[in-house]
Order: sequence, then structure tokens, then C-alpha cells
Amino acid sequence: MKRLVVLVAALAVLGAGLVPAQAATKYVVNQKTLATFSSSATTLNSTQRAQVKSAVEANPNAEKFICTGIRLMGRPIEDNITVRKRAKAACEYAKSLNPALSTWFQNKPTYAPSYHGKVLLTIKTDEDRVGNTGSIYVETDAIDWDINLDYKVGRKCGGDFGWQVLGMDANETPAYLKCSNPKGGVFRVDTRMVKFDPGTKKPMVPLKVPAKTLFGYSPNLYILPQLTEALPVTTLSTGAFDDYAQCKVAEDNDGSADKSFGFPLPAARPRMSDNFKILVVPVQFTDHKTSNRPADDMADVVSAMSNFYKRAASVPVNLSWTIPETYYQMGETIDSFNLDVAFNNPQGFWGVYRPYVEAALALVDDKYDFSTFDAVIIEEPRSVTDEEHGSFIPVVPENGTKASSDDGLMNAVLVTGNDQSRDIANWIHEFGHLLGLPDRNWNVNSDPGFGIMFGWYGAPEMAAWSRWQLGILQDKQVDCKTDTSTSTHLIRPVAWSGEYQKAVVIPVSENEVIVVESRRRQGYDALLGKESEGAYVYRIDTSAKMYQPDTKKIVDVVAPSRVKRGSGWAMDASLKLGESVTSDGWTITVKETGAYGDVIEVKRG
Repeated sequence: MKRLVVLVAALAVLGAGLVPAQAATKYVVNQKTLATFSSSATTLNSTQRAQVKSAVEANPNAEKFICTGIRLMGRPIEDNITVRKRAKAACEYAKSLNPALSTWFQNKPTYAPSYHGKVLLTIKTDEDRVGNTGSIYVETDAIDWDINLDYKVGRKCGGDFGWQVLGMDANETPAYLKCSNPKGGVFRVDTRMVKFDPGTKKPMVPLKVPAKTLFGYSPNLYILPQLTEALPVTTLSTGAFDDYAQCKVAEDNDGSADKSFGFPLPAARPRMSDNFKILVVPVQFTDHKTSNRPADDMADVVSAMSNFYKRAASVPVNLSWTIPETYYQMGETIDSFNLDVAFNNPQGFWGVYRPYVEAALALVDDKYDFSTFDAVIIEEPRSVTDEEHGSFIPVVPENGTKASSDDGLMNAVLVTGNDQSRDIANWIHEFGHLLGLPDRNWNVNSDPGFGIMFGWYGAPEMAAWSRWQLGILQDKQVDCKTDTSTSTHLIRPVAWSGEYQKAVVIPVSENEVIVVESRRRQGYDALLGKESEGAYVYRIDTSAKMYQPDTKKIVDVVAPSRVKRGSGWAMDASLKLGESVTSDGWTITVKETGAYGDVIEVKRG
């Protein structure tokens, strides 16, 4: 393969009339002409594919990959279509090998007969990165359990679930799948999503962050945070910012006794700890029998939830699971329990669900002391459909869903219907409700894009505010801004693990605060693009209602004017360098940004 610094154009083809797109002077260019195509072929043969692969692997840090189909001057203009299709095939294959590449295909004329019908590859690499053999992918978690065979290309799917699930492709390599028809179809590979290395079973997330956020789900996908010792040059304020009582605004009755946007969380909710005990009660039915081990069926859930809460915490957190070896038989069909009842059924949702929950608990009441566990999860075989069991709900006495056992009133039970296509983000979200964390209010128009509890499931890193409520973000990691002087703060990416500064909180009334945190395509926010990275500003009002119409908004983004509101998810609202937003008389400006996070200035007036 030829190499040239782009200041010197030395390829003979150029002198013969072929002129690829010009490169910037900072690039080093490598070029390769693919083997001859057969007369009418527009797809790559094995030799040409090997040549493209070799070109990609030889340029691991390339930024641009240009494929040029060459037509001899004087030949029919229709030949343009053929050579353009060949160029497209080459670039598409290169993109599949390295999704971080910026590819471009085109066709150009030449006076050199020997180049007619061929495809020229032009690969451009930043001059500073030539010779850098580092990985083109970020470090990710491997899939270290056996994926359920129900989630495989070609298998039936449904449940009206149109988002991605973690499954297997035809070669039994992990892959992100989507249902061809959410109301009833088959699983297909979602080609927009990252691929997996078949050997390591690690997702191959390109090192380069894309411009746009991918609007989708990424279950069990975790990018190890890119910690850095680099620091900003901006002078930071040295105040204590520790009058936390003013920032920990109290809850005003929001209509939901088991959840809170304020401090403290409801007293009866279990507290996270380094030995948070979960009992799984696996049940099967006469029409849904299985010999599977429940622990195998739940391996994706156990891994996801255990890792998520541990990584979100800067204090020791560990979920300790007790999972029986077999499913207990309920002795009836699932339809006999009428679990397809709507959550808002006027005849009484809990009147239908309570017999089911208590029957399941009764199966193991003599085997386990429920009072020794922080939470209980009732799980069913993977064959149960959403049509048969339509609700995934937290059962807690404060919201009226009271379930009894020989050990007394149950405090925290998770019922896991509506999970025909495994929804890992929903498991984490609903488990958060057992802990007392809130929802947004869907009865008002608001656009918070980030945070597993009140934002988009595709950007699931838990908001700094929610972590603080749980006590897994320590006070010292929050700058509580209570004075009126202008100050400057460094906030680290919220996905970083450890005792880093994660948020600035500004109280604006006894029930309202402004929160600022830093978002990056790291951790579980693996689908973010550049548009979503930056300092994210949102507002909490604990006097607003949660599940009913209200003039107030319990949570909402504070977005710059460039952001189009109204979608429910303002994914491009994070502030970039130099941008500002103003709310409640406070102006927040990004003064410096980098791999270390964001430096913000907070100014009154």
C-alpha cells in the first residue's frame, strides 16, 4: 500500500485525470487499488474484501475512508452507476469493520485505461496519530453469561416492544436485536448498533464519539469511564459549598407516598448497603413449565442490576442474590390469575394482583424468612408473554399494594410482568421505585433527557440528584451553592466511579433547586453522541405533583435556546463550551471543558 503526505500528490493515476477529494495538510494518506472486478459485478469478491480488511487494519487510527469508482473517459455514462456501486460496497464493508470511520464513496473519470472499472481506496489519518497502534475501540464489559436462546435471530418476538434486546446472531455471537414487528414478528440484528467481538464477547464501541446520539436502548452495554489526571487551567472557587441542609429540599406532598423527589426518601423504603439482600421467588404455571435454572434465566438481570448500582455509588454497595435452583409450580394456568388487567382498571387493579402475589409468596413462605431480605422479586419463565402478564410493578404498602405473608406485611416486592422482550433498563428503573426514587410527571410537558428514573432509558446513567437521594453520592461530592457571589466549579462526568465532584446544586426556594452535572459517552450512557455531552442543567420542584395534572413541573431540563423542546427528551440540551442558561435569576456558563469534565461558572443576576 502506498503512503504519501498529502502535500505531495505522487500517484500516477492523479496525473491521468483521477482527482480524489482533497485532504487537509494535517493528514497522511494511504491509497490502495482493489483487484479487478468481473465485467458486471457490483459486490466485492473474497479477494477484494480481504484487501479492504487489510487496508482498515493497517490504518487503525484513520478518520476518513474514501472509495472512488473509476470510469474511463469516453466509456458510456452508465458505467458511472456500476463503478459507484462498487465503491459503495467497498466503503460499506470498511464501515462494518470499523464503525468509527467516516466513509465516502464517489465516482471519477480517468484517461488511464488500466484503471477503468476499478475502485481506489483513499485512507486519511491525522498526522499526529500515524504509527499509534492503540485500539480503535473503547474498553467495554464482556458478556460473561449465556444469553437466553429465546433472543436469537429468527426467533419469534412480540409484546409490542420495539426497542433493542441483547441476543445472538446466526453465528451465536452476541448482538443487539430488534423485533421485525413489535406486535408479532421475528428478531433481526439491529445494524445501527455496535457489534460484538466474537472472541471476547465485548461490544466494539468506536473510540471516536459520533456527532448524534443514537435513540435506542443498549442493555448491558458499559463503557469503562476514561479517567484522566488532566486538570482545567481555569481557577476554581475555594469556598466550602457545604450548607447541605439548604440544598436537600424537603418533599411537599406530591401524591405518591412511596416515592419522593426530595429529602429524605420515605422512611419505609429499604436503604442501599454493602449487603443488600434480594430473594427471587421463581414461579411457573401449568401452561408455562420450564426445567431451566432461574439463575441462568436471570443472569442478564443479576449482572446488570448488581453492576449498575455498585458503579453508581461512591460508597460500598453490593446486591446479594438468593435464587432457588428450580421454579416453583403455581398449579394453575397463568390466565387463571387474570394478570392482563390494566393498571388503571376501575374495578381494582390490586384486587386482581394481590391473590397472585400472595400465592407466589406462599410457595416459599416455609423456606425463607422474608423479613431478613431487603427486597423480594417474583420472576416467571421467559415464555410468559406480555399479553398474559402485562404489568411490571413495585409492591409497597405505602401506595396501597399491600401483600401479606406468614412473616407479616411485605415491604418491597417486585412483580416482573411486561418483560416478554427483556427490558433491562426497566428492571433498574422499577427497582429504583422500591428504593423510593420517583418518576417524572407524565401529565405535564417536560423534557428531561438524562437519568434512569426520570429521563430516557437510552441514557440510563443515574442522575446525580437521584444518587444523592439514595445516599450513594456523598455530601462532599456536591457543591451546595448558597451564597450570591460568582463562583467557578469543576464537575466530573457523572459516570466516573469514585469520590469525584459530581454536581452543583443551587437552592432557589424551600422546595426548588437547580442541579448541574456532567455527561459524557461513558459508563451506561453508551449511545450518546457529541450533541449530548456537556454540562447538563435541570430543575427539581418538590412541591409539584407526580401522577396528576399540575401547573408546576417536578423535574425538567434547563436548556439553551437552540434546543427544540416538546419531544419529552431534550437529548441535545447539555451546554457546550461558552454556552449559558439562566433560570431563577442564576446564570450557568461553561467556561472550560475536557476529558476531565466541565468547568462551570455560576452567577447571580
